[in-house]
Amino acid sequence: MSDFRQKAVYILQREGYLVDESFLDTSGRWASCPTVKNPRKRNGHYKIHCDNSPVLVWHDWTPGGTQGSVALYEGSGYASLSIAEQAAQRQEWQTKKERDAIMERQRLERGRQKAWETYQRASRCTSHPYLDKKGLLPIEGMCVDVSGNLLIPIRDIEGRFISFCIIYKRPLPDGRDKGYATGAPKRGGFFALSGGLIKGIAWEEMPIAISEGVATAISIRAATGFHVACAFDCHNLVPVAEAIRGKYPSRTLIIGCDNDCDKPENAGLDFGTKAAKAVNAFLCVPELNGQKCDFDDVRRLVGCHEVRRQFEAVVGRIGAQDDGR
Repeated sequence: MSDFRQKAVYILQREGYLVDESFLDTSGRWASCPTVKNPRKRNGHYKIHCDNSPVLVWHDWTPGGTQGSVALYEGSGYASLSIAEQAAQRQEWQTKKERDAIMERQRLERGRQKAWETYQRASRCTSHPYLDKKGLLPIEGMCVDVSGNLLIPIRDIEGRFISFCIIYKRPLPDGRDKGYATGAPKRGGFFALSGGLIKGIAWEEMPIAISEGVATAISIRAATGFHVACAFDCHNLVPVAEAIRGKYPSRTLIIGCDNDCDKPENAGLDFGTKAAKAVNAFLCVPELNGQKCDFDDVRRLVGCHEVRRQFEAVVGRIGAQDDGR
């Protein structure tokens, strides 16, 4: 195989990744795709470094998933070229990388526009089974589509709408109960439980908490009074934390992660720890008698006072307020 893209596709397909050359991302950033083990989710991640001799790195985050890296030119390939040929090859890679990056931006913008149109057609949420089940009230910005699904807007740090999270009225046949707008960007976007987070007027003394799920975000907000950003999943914790730290460099940040202690790999804790280290933030891990939990579980089963107590144990005394029980 003379083309490194063909070799990358061959290796990824061998490792169980559902990807082909027409959709291969060579931008140098982490990309995701479905896998043979889980074709309905994008658990397969890969990245292609195209500077000098290209290298493929891959990592399947599901239990038992594979990971590795390999040079895409070996032996008599790239190394056998003359200096001029190597320079020409590097220029070709750079051109492909820039072209792919432009195409990716265009694809995401089309997805964003379609998501915005869908969100605009939805109605203001007054109730939803997901919120009712958890004993929560709708938050400003939440909408319901014609099928009764809950739409939660996702915005970037400047307040620009980029996508939405959809929580289905009823679980899909494959068991999924939530998803995201098809083709729209999500990385670094969040749902703010405080308009000041994206309008740039957040009180200087008020800490900012970052959570995974929206119910968790509402519970943290009710218990602490902090500004809260919902990142929607553990993989988005680091990008959201970095975006908020970039806008509020001196603010106290707290990562309120999930505690997936019932699994061999505690994804909530692992990604929460990465996010906290990346932006020099506090890490607050929910505890509920050694069970898998998030802070919404703590609120529902014990009370807002316990959520607040666990945050105070990490960041110190929170100002006097009702305990929310």
